[in-house]
Amino acid sequence: LSNIKNVIKNSKPYSQSFSFKTQASPKVVNVTPANNASDAIITNPVMVSLSEKNDSVSEFDFEFEPNVEFSAKLDREKKFYTLSPASPFKQGTKYLLTIRKTDITLNIPTNTVIQRSNTTQEYQGSFTTKEAPGIKSFSPSGTNIAPNAKIEVTFSQDMDRKSVEDNFSITPFAPGVLVWKDDRSFTYT
Repeated sequence: LSNIKNVIKNSKPYSQSFSFKTQASPKVVNVTPANNASDAIITNPVMVSLSEKNDSVSEFDFEFEPNVEFSAKLDREKKFYTLSPASPFKQGTKYLLTIRKTDITLNIPTNTVIQRSNTTQEYQGSFTTKEAPGIKSFSPSGTNIAPNAKIEVTFSQDMDRKSVEDNFSITPFAPGVLVWKDDRSFTYT
């Protein structure tokens, strides 16, 4: 401090020291899904955890490749960002997430940025979303199939049985019973 004057002159001049602590610059400490994760759920948001509160100390920029439209929301405690895609991530796709940070100096009364530091890359990692289920095998195949032939279907991954049963159909309709062997295959007789 400078230019402080003893106007009344009721006391002798003396030295005074002041100390204060500035808020630490937050760092990215965890991202979910983790780097190199596979089978990420396409409807789940990406969660970013910070080491410190981000109380107008830093500006974070998030970028997905391939490009994804999303919203970024900082929680009430200002330590977690939730990156929510506008529509689900694509199945079986590898995404690269880059997080950049710019520390700022803010004039608190006017809420204006006084200074910006250089932008740095805070995190870069990738994750792959879960593959869409597919049919691994089915029988019979071809033409001239007997109407009473047993149908066997095997999927590439475990399936939601109710969803399969609700969406399985034969045209023209053939009455029968669907019996699951396991979560990946069934027989219709």
